[in-house]
Amino acid sequence: MNLDFYINRKIFNSLFLFICIFLSLVVTSSCSYAGSENFGMWQNIKVQTYNYNFVPAKVLYNYLLKNNVPSDKAIEMVGIAGAESNYNPNIIVDNPKGGILLSSGELSLPEYSVGLFQINLLAHHNTLCNVYNVCNWNDQVNWLMNPYNNAKFAIYLSGNGQNFAPWSTYRNGRYIAYAEQFYSSYNSER
Repeated sequence: MNLDFYINRKIFNSLFLFICIFLSLVVTSSCSYAGSENFGMWQNIKVQTYNYNFVPAKVLYNYLLKNNVPSDKAIEMVGIAGAESNYNPNIIVDNPKGGILLSSGELSLPEYSVGLFQINLLAHHNTLCNVYNVCNWNDQVNWLMNPYNNAKFAIYLSGNGQNFAPWSTYRNGRYIAYAEQFYSSYNSER
């Protein structure tokens, strides 16, 4: 009698575990929700990181200041770069189909975003060609993998720090934590 109870309990536990795993796989695979707009994405997206040589926020901030971005706007741009790439200039987000449900409730557009500020080449390919005369797709990717070129183009796209609307992390406020963290650490060093 005890043996039958033990076997039935094992079968029940195994069946229950199988059902839980099966349901989690079904829910996960049918769900197209991206918890954050650049990381944690689920379907049709490839995130490539070629190496992780991060750019220190202070180095980026000083570069922005040297390129005539006002101090307060440079702090915001440091926050945007942190939220977009975690200061990794070697990341590419390839989402050719778009259609991912973002945390904002909107569907994402197709993107091929490169580097520190995650410049979307699908949106800015022609601008990069016209402004910096880098017109070949592969040349543009390589050019934007250079963090200083990426920051230079972000300065251009933002109108020298006056318009951050192209960056989803600005629109959804994710940049604020990175900007505040940088501001606190920068002020503590002074």
